Amino acid sequence: DWERMLAGAAAREQSIVVAEDAHSGALLGTASLIVEHKLVRGCGRVGHVEDVVTHEKARGRGVGRALLGRLAELAREAGCYKVILDCADKNAAFYEKSGYRRAELQMRLDLGPPQRGARPPAPAPSKRVLSLLSASTEIVCRLGCAHLLVGRSHGCDDPPLATALPVVTAPRVDPNAPSLQLDEAVRAQAAAGGPIYQIRSELVRSLRPDVIITQEQCRICAVTPEDVDAACVALPSTALVTIMPVTLDDVLGDVVTIAAALGAPERGRRLVAHMRARLGAIAPLVPAGAPAPRVAHLEWLPPPVGGGDLVA
Repeated sequence: DWERMLAGAAAREQSIVVAEDAHSGALLGTASLIVEHKLVRGCGRVGHVEDVVTHEKARGRGVGRALLGRLAELAREAGCYKVILDCADKNAAFYEKSGYRRAELQMRLDLGPPQRGARPPAPAPSKRVLSLLSASTEIVCRLGCAHLLVGRSHGCDDPPLATALPVVTAPRVDPNAPSLQLDEAVRAQAAAGGPIYQIRSELVRSLRPDVIITQEQCRICAVTPEDVDAACVALPSTALVTIMPVTLDDVLGDVVTIAAALGAPERGRRLVAHMRARLGAIAPLVPAGAPAPRVAHLEWLPPPVGGGDLVA
């Protein structure tokens, strides 16, 4: 039932957020946002907050306010001009602390108790997504599609909920070695022509992904399409999404590409619009004609390794 509910949320404009304990993984609270398209205000959007619930042991720790804050962000990204919710009088003070105010009057029509066994039509099957790049994992989650993820690479550790996913890759060198030794090991592996990372092919096949996301920017930094090919031999219907951004505009374009592959193109367009708006808000803060700072971007040292392959 939980998977069915999440799939239904993905099929309509609904976002479900959860809060969990970073150490134990215990569920601390949950809340949801439903976006309604109005026929007034230029067909504007209104966000409806529903099902704000926190565990009794987590109350008083700011969990509820954090959930409401995240829903407000999602509503802004969706283009909502307001967010509304229904609550009992005893809970009004809590919502007022989060910026809500009393407005208008609630009316209700009771239609009787829920009918047991009555279910809405099942939504279309959700895509099963395997992300082999930390950036793409963050993008998938930022799109509100974290529930589609079935696996990750060893480097995908943000947001924290991603760390609960099966890990399908591992480096062939010791990532904890001193940087000089690590650099020598990586260069030797690359000179030999072998892959820098190993893919657990059996695990990949058992996860049955519909979409695999990887990159073609740098064979040393993360898994490449060539690394994935062998693991996908038994997955002929799996779509391989490859990103290779060079500029910031390319990065924003990759957000749209990934969103389309997940079946959520509108979410991608909204997220990019939101990101461009934030960038636009920063530009006026830079004084016209101000001298540009001289910046060196290094991947690691020793030896000094620049980030020129990844930063344009």
